[in-house]
Amino acid sequence: MQFRKLALAAAAMGGVAIVVAGCSSSNEPSPFENTVSVTAALGALAGATCVLDLIPASAGFKPSAVTGPDGVARFSPAILEAGPFQLTCSGGEYYDEATGATVSFQNKQLRAVVIRRETAGPLSVAVTTATDLVVAALGEPLTEADADLIFDAVTEVAIALGFPNLNLMLPPQVVNAGNPVITNGAAPGLYAVLLAGLAQLAKDIGLTPDELGAKLREDVVAGQPVGTSLIGTGGITSAADFLDKLDAAVNAIAAEILSPSIQANVIAQIAQQQGAASQAPGRGIITPMNPDPTPTPTGTPTPTATPTVTPTPPTGGSGGSGVGGGGTP
Repeated sequence: MQFRKLALAAAAMGGVAIVVAGCSSSNEPSPFENTVSVTAALGALAGATCVLDLIPASAGFKPSAVTGPDGVARFSPAILEAGPFQLTCSGGEYYDEATGATVSFQNKQLRAVVIRRETAGPLSVAVTTATDLVVAALGEPLTEADADLIFDAVTEVAIALGFPNLNLMLPPQVVNAGNPVITNGAAPGLYAVLLAGLAQLAKDIGLTPDELGAKLREDVVAGQPVGTSLIGTGGITSAADFLDKLDAAVNAIAAEILSPSIQANVIAQIAQQQGAASQAPGRGIITPMNPDPTPTPTGTPTPTATPTVTPTPPTGGSGGSGVGGGGTP
């Protein structure tokens, strides 16, 4: 588990080695590059205002940026602070992958948390339904950002959603009306399929994707298995039934939304992820104070056409565009 935490930390910080619990070598913040970007997605969340807060919050530091049609917001001028940060994106409208509709996101928000960065370099972060559950698991207001707890929360949310070896801190491929097909066969594409699966399940049970996300957030805050608050909605009979229906929804929309050239490969990866999640004890109970071991995908031949989903330790140096190879192809 500890190795995976360190690998996840490195990938989330753009391939830069992270001292998880330590401070930088200087008492003064280093000048960090202004290539700080956010990818906000249910489907792509456009026209949302994303605010970057320090943890703990500082009244004098609240830079903001607005997402474009691709759901991406870029902060400028340079963000000199090292963090840790909480990101909140609110307002705008998003693309529903299951219906093709544009849905208002007014008076609603998605959040994400970013650990302290120790080395200058580009920073690109996902703000999604999944990262919002991570923040819910950590509790609010966030007055500190314990890296171990953050990585435990990320791991448990990923297990609950059926993708235990997917780094939820990295941006997914953007899916919107102009780009409705997933063409990335690696981690960004898998993440996009997960979000599309949530949209498909929401459609199946008569909700919008953001309404489904709000219900799951309620469960995490209440400390109950995800899906509990949905019992009686759209035929869901239990939290376990919710997880089964989520897995089925992911597979159903994958057959529709993936480019034919990568479809078989990505569906094989989804089978690996879901198979691993099914082996996890207590899947759906998100308790970062007491995490279960991360399961390893088994039972399906490992695809060879695309990189592995699990983040790998960095070799040093700053990351390139996106984060650890994430971003839109």
